[in-house]
Amino acid sequence: MYKALFKTNYTGVIVDEAHKIKNPRSKRTQALVGWQGKAKRLLTKDNIKQCILLSGTPMMQRPWELYSVLRGLIPDELGPYSKSSMYAIHFCKGYKDVYGRWITNGSDNLEELSEITKKLIFPVSRERIERNLPPIRKQIVRLSCGGTYLAQEKAYNIESLEDITSSIGFEGLSELRHLMAIQKIPYIQDYVKNLLLSGEKVIVFAWHRAVLQSILTYVQALSLPRDVLLLDGSVPPSQRQSLCHKFNTENYSIALCQISAVSEGLSLHTATHVVFSEISWNPSDNEQALKRSAQVH
Repeated sequence: MYKALFKTNYTGVIVDEAHKIKNPRSKRTQALVGWQGKAKRLLTKDNIKQCILLSGTPMMQRPWELYSVLRGLIPDELGPYSKSSMYAIHFCKGYKDVYGRWITNGSDNLEELSEITKKLIFPVSRERIERNLPPIRKQIVRLSCGGTYLAQEKAYNIESLEDITSSIGFEGLSELRHLMAIQKIPYIQDYVKNLLLSGEKVIVFAWHRAVLQSILTYVQALSLPRDVLLLDGSVPPSQRQSLCHKFNTENYSIALCQISAVSEGLSLHTATHVVFSEISWNPSDNEQALKRSAQVH
């Protein structure tokens, strides 16, 4: 396929998920913008007049992540920094460790790098994108376990639960809520299974950890070819952003999330479906959780 594409007389290229072109040694990078031996690649052929790289994932965690694209597409504008070692030292505080490996995790001279890239990078706000997206479709899935719910309710003095200002009433409602959630688990598992087998990338929200753990065990037993992500209160806040990044960029099929742990500040934008197996008593928590994905069903 690579040879067939290369022989095609195309003059423009659009590359989606362009943030993946950041490792100079990867086969993807070498196929698209590789420069070893000065051989032309898919994005650097002489007849190409325009190249557009699209990404919804920020590339600028570290300056090194831009090197492959810049070196492949505008080597002349990089000047002396087109050489990887010079770029690493000048923009990444690069150095060789005791094993002779380059360490390029730092950053330096960012204003100079910004000057080089400002005419190439065009940020588009989420608000502008959402104006062109179809509206979110919401659906209530009815479960056939209402009779069991009623049996559980009869075990309680409902009148006493109506006084939510008392500790007894609040504890009773919380316990009843937990029992209802547990009873829904088989139905949730079956619904999620159908989504996964159809190839969808799914987020499942729940309030109780027991619900998430049950779904996790069930999904793992399916032996799907893609990974499962669990984000609940046991995951330190310092690790949640990196785990979301892995979900968006690596081979994951489902994220199991506790509403209270991921209601704000995180992005799981590559999911196509969001399932609320439970909801928060605070409506704003649910709305914030829904916004973790950019376009969902």
